[in-house]
Amino acid sequence: MLRSSWRPQQISDIATSDIADVVFENCLTKILLPNAEAKNPGSREFYQRVGLNERELEILQASIPKQHYYIVSPLGRRLVDLGVGKVALSWVGVNGREERQIVESVMDQFPNTWRAEWLRLKGLEKWADYFSSLEKQEEVVLCANA
Repeated sequence: MLRSSWRPQQISDIATSDIADVVFENCLTKILLPNAEAKNPGSREFYQRVGLNERELEILQASIPKQHYYIVSPLGRRLVDLGVGKVALSWVGVNGREERQIVESVMDQFPNTWRAEWLRLKGLEKWADYFSSLEKQEEVVLCANA
């Protein structure tokens, strides 16, 4: 199993970079995540460099993590709601080293059924059972074709 040394990106990674100006100039479309700390001095400075105004900072503060994204592009600015549900979030919403280690532990403990076990761990019992039934159907089909 391939494991990465993944580290989440922080606003300060860009803001304090030697190439910050180049990044801002060449990245015409920016996708900004919700940030309850958007109006704090360090964050505010970054967002002002991106070109956000006071109302946009309020939008970032009030946005829902893993659901809302604020898009800034030459075509306009808009808050986007992906409408992602709990099941999808259980797959794409893994955030941080600690949660990543939990996923890897589940994968190690349940190499053949880790997907259903992950759903179960996230409190999605019915979806875990459904996923398990799909895996069993797939096994039957594979055995029948062998």
